[in-house]
Amino acid sequence: MKNGLLTLYLCLGAAAARNVFQGLKINDIDSLEKELELNKRDGKNVVSLELSEADLGLLKKEKRDGRAYSGLQIPFEMSQPELEDALMPDAKTGNLATALTQIQDVSIFSSYIRDMVDLYQKCDDTTQFNTNSQSDNMLLIFAPTNEAITELSEKPWQFPRPVTRESDANDEASSYNLRHFVESHVVQGSNVADFAKEEVVLKSLNGNRIHLRNTDTGFELSLEDVDEWLPIRKIELTANGALLLIDKTLSWPHRG
Repeated sequence: MKNGLLTLYLCLGAAAARNVFQGLKINDIDSLEKELELNKRDGKNVVSLELSEADLGLLKKEKRDGRAYSGLQIPFEMSQPELEDALMPDAKTGNLATALTQIQDVSIFSSYIRDMVDLYQKCDDTTQFNTNSQSDNMLLIFAPTNEAITELSEKPWQFPRPVTRESDANDEASSYNLRHFVESHVVQGSNVADFAKEEVVLKSLNGNRIHLRNTDTGFELSLEDVDEWLPIRKIELTANGALLLIDKTLSWPHRG
C-alpha cells in the first residue's frame, strides 16, 4: 500500500521474542521515512527507527512494478544479552574433562574433580557417556563459580562432617566432605532431550533432587527442598555431557 505506514512495536516480555525477532525487512523507503519521523519520541516498548542508512544496511535501489524501493535489514538488539550464553549451543567435539580446564571461572571446582580419579575418568569418557546417544547416559555438571565457593562460610572439605583442628584435607572426614560437595553438583544418567522439556527433575550422585526448567529467558534450576530458582549462567555442551555454570553452590554448611 503506497500510503500505508509501517509501525513497529516490540512488546518486552513476549514469550518467544528472543528466538523469533532476528530482523525485519522493509522494502518501502517512503513508508520508512514517514515512520522515522513519527517515531521521534520516547517509547518504552517501541523499537527505535532513528537509525542511519549504514546502520540499517541499506541495499542498492532497484525497480519493482515501476517504482523505486530499497531493501533494508534492521538488526534487532537482544533485550537481555547477558543470557545469550545460557541458550543451548551446538555440541563441541571435546569432552567434559577438557571443558573443565578451559573455563577459569570454575577452576576451583574443576580442581576438586581432577583430584577424584574415578569421577574425572567419567568426564574424560566418551564411550560410556555420549551426548549423541538417545539413552540416558550423559553427564551433567552444575559447576559453581570460584566466587560462589569462596563465599561459603566453611570450606567444602569442612562440611557436612565435622573436621578436627588437627585434621587436614587428606584425612577421612575431609575426603568424604569434598566428595559429598562435588557429587551434589553432578548428575549421571541424563539425556540431551532433557533440555527441550519445560521442566525435568534430575538426581545428583549424592541424592540431590535438582529441578531444571527451560524458561523464556534461559535455563534455571532449583533444589527440591529450596524455594529459589537459580539462573544458569552458561552452558557448554560437550561430546559426553554438559557443563552448566551457576553462581551458587548446591551444597553448603548446615544445609537441612
